[in-house]
Amino acid sequence: MLELTCELANPSKVCGREGYEYGHMTFVGELGHLTSKPDPNNPHYEPFMAIWAINDLLKGLRKLLESDVGEMFMLYTIGNPFTLKVWFVKKPDGMVAVRSFPEPGFWSKIMKAEKLQRYKDHLERYPGVSKSRIISILSWEDLVRAVSKGVLEFADRLVTRAPDGTVYPGGLYRQERLRSNVKMLQDKFSAANLPG
Repeated sequence: MLELTCELANPSKVCGREGYEYGHMTFVGELGHLTSKPDPNNPHYEPFMAIWAINDLLKGLRKLLESDVGEMFMLYTIGNPFTLKVWFVKKPDGMVAVRSFPEPGFWSKIMKAEKLQRYKDHLERYPGVSKSRIISILSWEDLVRAVSKGVLEFADRLVTRAPDGTVYPGGLYRQERLRSNVKMLQDKFSAANLPG
C-alpha cells in the first residue's frame, strides 16, 4: 500500500508555464511515511519546486521499469537541500521497495551526483545510509496506480483561471503535461515484462 499526496504551498496561486511553484509531497506506506511538510520531527523540511519534482518522479519510474533488477532511482527535490529524498529499489521478486532517508544533512552532500554508480559507491562507503527506513514494499502495479492517482489528483487541483475567470494557458499546459507523463508511465508499465 502506498499513497502519494502532492500539493502546492499556495494552492490558490495561478499555475505558471515554468512550473516553479513551490509545494510538498507526502508518501504514506504500510511501513512508514515521508513528507516535505515541516513538523516537530522534521523542522528543516520546506517546500520545493513541486511540478518539476513530480515530472522527475514519473520520468525516473519509467526509466526504472526498463532497468535491471537491483537498480534504484533516487528522487530528490529542487529548492532546498533539506526537503525530500526518496529511493525506489527494483527487487528480484518483481516488487519495489520505497525507502526514505532521514538524514537530510548527509544526503545534501551527495545529491548532486550524476551517475547511479556514484550513489551505489556512497551506499558502500557511508554507514549512515543503513539508517534509512522502508516506507513500503509493493508491486509495480500498485506503485504505478498510487503514483498515477496522486499526480492526477494534484493536476486536477491546479488553478488554471485568473480571478477574473480568464483561462490561464500556463496552468492548462502544466495540467496536460502532468497527465501526459502519467499516461507514459502507465503505458511503459503495460508494455513491461515483469516477473510474477
